[in-house]
Amino acid sequence: MAGGRVIVDLDGTLLDTRRRHHAVYSEAVGALGQAPLPLRDLWRAKRRGVGWDLLLGDPRQLGAFFEVWKRRIEAPDMLALDQLHPGAARALRRLRDHGVQAVLLTARRDPAALEDQLRDLGVRDSLSEVVAVGSGSKAPPPGPPILRWIGDTEADIEGARAAGVPVTAVTNGIRTPGLLAKAHPDDLAPSFSAAVTRMLSPPGPGPT
Repeated sequence: MAGGRVIVDLDGTLLDTRRRHHAVYSEAVGALGQAPLPLRDLWRAKRRGVGWDLLLGDPRQLGAFFEVWKRRIEAPDMLALDQLHPGAARALRRLRDHGVQAVLLTARRDPAALEDQLRDLGVRDSLSEVVAVGSGSKAPPPGPPILRWIGDTEADIEGARAAGVPVTAVTNGIRTPGLLAKAHPDDLAPSFSAAVTRMLSPPGPGPT
């Protein structure tokens, strides 16, 4: 296993982004003259795959909504609302200690803000490479063999399939277990920490 790589998604996989998403959503719908949903209701809807057009109630407002969303979603004051999922930092260190390179592959658009956030969270040194693809496809960079891809959305599963590598979908991110199962990952895990523990655990005894 040493010398291989694991592709790791960021938002939803390593980070709990609920507060940031709700804060930006609230700011955007407030600018449209609407009252925002409570955080719990918004997150439940997003995990079920409900689109912004349905949440806004008027598709004609999508353009104005996304103008605010794109401008604010990676602003420093909003990024400061993110928190690491429990055990995520330790799981990254475990990969490093086992000689496995953790490559962060994210749809973020601002590499500088991303690097600052990772340093502030204390996980940058546990990542061998950080790749921000923006609106592009999630294609892993060239390098040593990829052992596994760990993410929390259908896009992660599709990216892993395109790369021909096994994928674990974590269920504490932005999609429910049911939606993720429909995309047919190799397995589901309750968290990134659990996925890494499973990956690093020695195989059980074979049939006798």
